Amino acid sequence: MIWIGKKNITIKPLKFQRRQSNIKGNKTTPIQPNTDILCNKTAHINKLWCILNRRMNDKIGAYKSPGMVHGFDFIFEGEIRFGPTYYKLMLDRELVKNRIFGFEFKWHPESKYLALQEWLTTDYQKGPITALTLVDLKTRKFAKISKAEKGFIKPLKFENDLIIYEKEYFGTDKKGEFEIVLDKIENWENE
Repeated sequence: MIWIGKKNITIKPLKFQRRQSNIKGNKTTPIQPNTDILCNKTAHINKLWCILNRRMNDKIGAYKSPGMVHGFDFIFEGEIRFGPTYYKLMLDRELVKNRIFGFEFKWHPESKYLALQEWLTTDYQKGPITALTLVDLKTRKFAKISKAEKGFIKPLKFENDLIIYEKEYFGTDKKGEFEIVLDKIENWENE
């Protein structure tokens, strides 16, 4: 077992299979490794290294913007009791400090903005309290656009000069769809 941050990765042993020979008598050849688990014809431990190395060399992250200019990774941070998980954010290979996020996001089609569901508390009694947070990818500034007390905000889409999002309140069927003009946002702040 290998520990990477707070996660562990179990290395499973190679799976072997017997191949039938073309020799009369239906004999089998010596045990051969299953080729679908090899990385560039190396051993299984090297496959893990290949995956990790590719991941570390991926300069912008797993979740890439439409223009492939920006990207981010969610880093598991914790889980609400009987509820969803929350994450730290690694944006363009830089950790966003003092903020946690749910697994809801939308990219602007021209890679100008990233809309995220930011968690303002993880306290089971108070929450959920979430906010729609917009990141200006050029300036790396953040803006909290809207807040949902006892509910979740989900960015739905960017349409022309609008961000469209939904609020869903905890324990009720109450839902609402909202929109904000991007040019009207003024509360931009540094990380």
